[in-house]
Amino acid sequence: MQPQFVANAAASLANLFVGTTGPGHVFAGANIPFGLAKPVADTNNRTSNLGGFTTDDSLITGFSHTHDSGTGGSRSLGNFPFFAGICDAAEGSRGSFEGCTYGYLDRPVARTSVNATPGHFNIALANGIIVDMTATRRVASYELSLPVAPGHQPYMVFELRDLNVDEIPGSIEVDTSSERSTRVTGQGTFGPSFGHGDYKSYFCAKLDAPAQAVRIFERDQIREAFRVECPAKRERMDSGSMPMGYGVILKFNQDLLRVRVRVGMSFVSVDQACATITEEAPDSITHRELRIEASSKWQKALSAVDVDVTDADPDAASLLYTSIYRSMISPQNYTGENPLWSSSAPYYDSYYCIWDSVHTTDPLLNIINPRAHVEMMQSMLDIYEHEGFLPDCRMSLCKGFTQGGSNADTVLGDAYMKGIRGVDWSLALQAVRKDGEVNPPDFTVEGRGNIDGYLSLGYVALDDRGKNRGTYTRSVSRTLEYAANDFSIALMASSLGSDQEVLGRYVRTSGSWKNVWDPNLQHDGFRGFVMPRNKRGDFQAIDPTRCSPANPAGGCFLGDGGGEFYETSPWSYSFTAAPHDMESLIQLMGGPETFIKRLDHMFDNNYHDIGNEPGFPAIFAYHYAGAPHRSTLRVRALLAEYYGLRSDDLPGNDDSGAQGSLVAWSSMGMFPMAGQDVYLLVTPHFREVRFRQGDGDDPSKPPAVIRCHGFSRRNAYIQRASLNGRPYHKSWIQHSFFLTGSVLELWLGPVPSETWGRVIPNEPVQGPAAIEDLPAADPTKYRDAPGTLPKKPMGRTYRKPGGFVKRAETGNESDEEASYDVRVVPPSAGAGVAAGFLAYHVATHDPADAAMYELASSAAVASLRERPTAYDTWDIDLSSAKNWATTRFYSTNAADLGRPNGVLAKLLFICIAVLLLITTMPESWAHRLAGRSRTGESLWLLRHWLRRRLRLDRKRPSSSSSQGDESLLPLTNVRVSATQDHDLEEGSLGVSKKTAID
Repeated sequence: MQPQFVANAAASLANLFVGTTGPGHVFAGANIPFGLAKPVADTNNRTSNLGGFTTDDSLITGFSHTHDSGTGGSRSLGNFPFFAGICDAAEGSRGSFEGCTYGYLDRPVARTSVNATPGHFNIALANGIIVDMTATRRVASYELSLPVAPGHQPYMVFELRDLNVDEIPGSIEVDTSSERSTRVTGQGTFGPSFGHGDYKSYFCAKLDAPAQAVRIFERDQIREAFRVECPAKRERMDSGSMPMGYGVILKFNQDLLRVRVRVGMSFVSVDQACATITEEAPDSITHRELRIEASSKWQKALSAVDVDVTDADPDAASLLYTSIYRSMISPQNYTGENPLWSSSAPYYDSYYCIWDSVHTTDPLLNIINPRAHVEMMQSMLDIYEHEGFLPDCRMSLCKGFTQGGSNADTVLGDAYMKGIRGVDWSLALQAVRKDGEVNPPDFTVEGRGNIDGYLSLGYVALDDRGKNRGTYTRSVSRTLEYAANDFSIALMASSLGSDQEVLGRYVRTSGSWKNVWDPNLQHDGFRGFVMPRNKRGDFQAIDPTRCSPANPAGGCFLGDGGGEFYETSPWSYSFTAAPHDMESLIQLMGGPETFIKRLDHMFDNNYHDIGNEPGFPAIFAYHYAGAPHRSTLRVRALLAEYYGLRSDDLPGNDDSGAQGSLVAWSSMGMFPMAGQDVYLLVTPHFREVRFRQGDGDDPSKPPAVIRCHGFSRRNAYIQRASLNGRPYHKSWIQHSFFLTGSVLELWLGPVPSETWGRVIPNEPVQGPAAIEDLPAADPTKYRDAPGTLPKKPMGRTYRKPGGFVKRAETGNESDEEASYDVRVVPPSAGAGVAAGFLAYHVATHDPADAAMYELASSAAVASLRERPTAYDTWDIDLSSAKNWATTRFYSTNAADLGRPNGVLAKLLFICIAVLLLITTMPESWAHRLAGRSRTGESLWLLRHWLRRRLRLDRKRPSSSSSQGDESLLPLTNVRVSATQDHDLEEGSLGVSKKTAID
């Protein structure tokens, strides 16, 4: 059967009305990817019209030029709307305005038909007017077709208001000096929908028809004038009692059949708003040509993904491209429209909010539109440089409300780990460290609250009011997010040359999630949940189902009464507490089997809320317990229940495409673990999925491909896999898959596989574990900012996100087969504590214990270097080895070891000291012990194993041949290069099989 790929028609498959009723609040109008101008018809549905238009029987109040998409909070933008109607000219003379309905409450009109495709919106009104809309980046273009009827005269209204039906301090002025056109300009001061402050907006409307008469209205007073000005006070009123407002009315010739209206928008000035029309939508370019150009831009953006729809569900492709489309509506490119500071960097706005987009939208943009996402990250850093902190939520030039952690840290860490180039990573590390270390003046809108308490206690205490201004709630969810953010900072610090004190601190605090884990709380037969804790260390038990769909009472939202969890339940947060340390989390829950039972229990009892983003990773958490088939089963059931192509087919706010990108990832057969170079694999909804490399500027680059064999609705489970023709046993891939034109083939079947993706090591895997058989993103190739590479090669191992590659350069030496453990379940932190001198990374809150670790570390290094052993060829860099341990194990999760008295830390110190004594024991002593008892023999074997693992037993260079037991000969002249996977020899799972033996 011939494949049926559909990328060439991707734009026509997108359904723009999904999410325009109910809680989705999706924008359905015309725009280009990430454009500022977003024209659409606004309705009077005050419940769902946060995106302007709603797909229902509500009435049309007018057309406005800027909108956001998928937001919560209050309505945003919708500045300076205009309305077109028909006056009854028989009620007065040609210049009379009697019979012209202009008030907001009086003028709404029904719609008779609506059509929309990416870049285009068309609506027919019951008054006979048809309005066609398209957009450039900053210009909204309208073409109005007017009815011909004796005794009727067309008119337009331009108002000082926005979607919140505010009375806006500002002014509107009409210029009728041209015989062929009319110009309307204005400015006003507006408020953001989910933040502090206010902003000024400007517009310039060019109408390709002369106005015959002009009036202004000031509430219910109408008079002849060309300029209207609203008082300086901004008022927000209930729509039921809203007066006429302030605006202008224009009346046109009765014979007018068609009129074009171009509205330039600016946040700088009226002059700049007018200049954007000349620049982006001049007279020489028709409305139709602008529409074709906008549609073409969407077609290119959406065709980043191509799918074979053979045997797929009939709606699958439309649902996919609809979802991808919504991921590129926001944030909005305001470059050149930032009046707050002067900068050569791009400026993006309408981050609603990074807290929402970090899980799915930002990782998706790294693949389907990397150029735009790099500009967004450059913009985030520019905001940091000029306003002091990275944004977490931002709209209309104003600081938005921070909902939890400092999640730009994770967005930047995620991109860094994937080798994204074009970002100043040294500046990025500086910015994320400020989030983690500095108290902001008002953590309501930037940075983190309770930093001092978080660092001293290891968690955000529910009764800690800190030093800075903010909303002191959400203590548990903020602790969890701070820890995840710190993990991203630690990964960046490990490769950007940070000193060990800084690195060790973030490694430690990334384990702070454990400090809010209450091991004693029980619910429904399961023990252990994340719970709030006071400064004394006492847990406060609350109902773990609170704020779940099964128990929605109580409201876990922003505000003084919002509680200690944000937007979802303790049940759900307990599964997403440590996306970077799932091994430890699974053990706390009782092991993989209990973990899976708990997951099933949560979903089956409606304790999980898919309508809010914190619950997304829990859907795929089965992977970490060796059950990826259950992730496939669960996500398919949830998509079938909550998502579709109807206007109300979203379970919550789309949140700048977060819901849409979840559907897109799941349909393509993956889920990204934000902040890590890990994409979990589930069964795709298509026979084949292709991913364009980069932005599509080089068509010679082959796409990355996921190809399914045996694809059908019945065959829902992956049985086995191959990558580039080699067997592939793991249930996740890495970002390099998308950069190298790799081909992942999946064989599907009707029942879960007993082997694929299901192997779990019985103990923490150390050394070259989680070996990835993909070509990694070469930092020298994909990162171009100074200081992005480690200053020295990392000794025997080169760190790769998610695992390590071990390589031995063989030279002329003989070869020996090397076998390594391979992690099949996805990698996560907390795999264990590195032995010996690397243990100094286990920091505590007790300064004395920390000093003991530092002393032990120094003594160990000195001891190893002074040993009279053949180190002629031993070139391991100890500082790099520390990096290796910290990064491989990510976190020693010992943030709680220092409380209350450091006993556990001291025990660990004793164990490490014993291991050091055994490791550095002279060979003659070891042989004597081995000959005296079984215990001595065990110590000798342990010493031999430790020294082999640390590569300390290296034979002195000698021309004489080896004697004795060759199985115990030390390795010599072994070199490990900081080389990416694509340099490896062909071998099983990408591991070089050649090891040098002297």
